[in-house]
Amino acid sequence: MNAKIEAVTKWAGDEYKAAFKIEMLDGYFKSAQDIRDKAKSRIHNVSGALSGTVRAARSQEQNAAFVFAGSRREGIYYAPFVEFGTYDKPAHPFMRPAIDSSFNATLAEAERTGKRILNKERRMREKKA
Repeated sequence: MNAKIEAVTKWAGDEYKAAFKIEMLDGYFKSAQDIRDKAKSRIHNVSGALSGTVRAARSQEQNAAFVFAGSRREGIYYAPFVEFGTYDKPAHPFMRPAIDSSFNATLAEAERTGKRILNKERRMREKKA
């Protein structure tokens, strides 16, 4: 005897996919802001110009957040030289230590955000049922 059991479910992923993406991007951006703040505090300041160019940004197209240092428009192009050093100047890393110290917090924030979104969707589905 062959028995065929099929579960018919409605794919509801498209209903909250956009909201999930936006909330995850907010979590990424929050982590990027934390990295930005830590990087700013670690910069070996001479004039303070470089620390003023450290910024966090988000990209909805790439669903990502970034941290930048330097500004060609303002003539502050030397962030890599400060970070990695040159042949006659020692390195004063600011970005890598900020990223390293925020790594676990960034992963935890992404996990919290994902769980919060899934739990919110689960509660909404339970109310409908």
